[in-house]
Amino acid sequence: MGDHWTRSRHVLSPMFTAGRLKQMLHHVNTSAADLVALIKKHKEEGKLIPLKVTAARYTSDVIARVGFGVDSKALTEEKSEFAYNINNFIRIPATRLQNIFRAINEFCPPVMKIGLALFNEQVDAILPETNNYFVNFINDAIERKLAEKKNKVTSKKTHLDMLDMLLEAEVDDRTGQQLTAADRKITRKYVIGNSAILILAAFETTSTALSSILYLLARHQDIQDKVIEEIDEVMQGKSKPTYEDMAKLTYTTQVIYESLRMFPPSPDITRRAKETRNFNGMTIPKGITIFIPIFKILKDPEYFPDPYKFDPDRFSPQRKSEIDPVTFLPFGFGRRQCVAKRLALVELKVVLCQLLTTMRFVQTDRTEPALGNEAEYIHVDGFFVAKKPIEMDIVLRNQ
Repeated sequence: MGDHWTRSRHVLSPMFTAGRLKQMLHHVNTSAADLVALIKKHKEEGKLIPLKVTAARYTSDVIARVGFGVDSKALTEEKSEFAYNINNFIRIPATRLQNIFRAINEFCPPVMKIGLALFNEQVDAILPETNNYFVNFINDAIERKLAEKKNKVTSKKTHLDMLDMLLEAEVDDRTGQQLTAADRKITRKYVIGNSAILILAAFETTSTALSSILYLLARHQDIQDKVIEEIDEVMQGKSKPTYEDMAKLTYTTQVIYESLRMFPPSPDITRRAKETRNFNGMTIPKGITIFIPIFKILKDPEYFPDPYKFDPDRFSPQRKSEIDPVTFLPFGFGRRQCVAKRLALVELKVVLCQLLTTMRFVQTDRTEPALGNEAEYIHVDGFFVAKKPIEMDIVLRNQ
């Protein structure tokens, strides 16, 4: 499995260079503009903004566009098939049988294989019907792109998506049998697998991050003022940010990082030791599962003084050197750090630019939580979510 992971990583990493992200920016801006229109519609109808649901519609639309060049209609239609299935991709909360097998799996991995073989629908975290939907979706997208390539429809295409890039690296199964870890090629099976991982990994984490950012800005109006001031200065009246604008959003980036520290989308992760290693007199045997409590580390006052205070300045250019990089783990660390980290940051910066140039988020007596109260977050099956759905209000800046 190590060679397969390394080869896939070699293929995926070049997708997130500055040049590639510039080509994807059109898709992200299109989704962000549709989100602005959706929120304004909610306001016109006198509705509060359900942050998680709304953020999920945005991130699912971005995934469809950036990943596959498809308009999911997640932001323009209430009953988008893509949005429905992506929201139901993972079984949350887990079934009781799932939890039992997961617990045993930490000590005896072969047990999970037995559980999946005997009780697939009850044990697998991925719902079979949604899995089938996305496998068919990906296969249809592949066939469409291959037909377009054959007919030279894409010869002048400027807005590439990730499936285009995966297909550039595809080889047939016979060639695939000869590949080594150093090769930058993958077979069709891995094109489909990596596409599914893109959908699964990019959806829940980014939507949770965006909803947490908007909630924190609504609670801390002084910080929202600073973000708006910086965005106005960078945007200079534009409706859509450019890729070059991203690097100028220094304070906005600090807010994103501090929001991820306060509410990491994944509160903990596990890793399995590939080989036996000794660290400071402690032996970690090969095959053992290592549990990393990300949330506990991010709230440890030894690493982050006054850890429950929302303080974006701790990530300022003057102070960020005080933070040990190994303690800031929302994106992971080392070789297995989130490969799409740069895309996620672009996705968040673009939508904040488009939203905050036209509106600001506020707490009122009608919102959940109401003005003066805080939301309670809980751990659910490896994710960090609000106990009650958070609903905020907005004020349009031109009124």
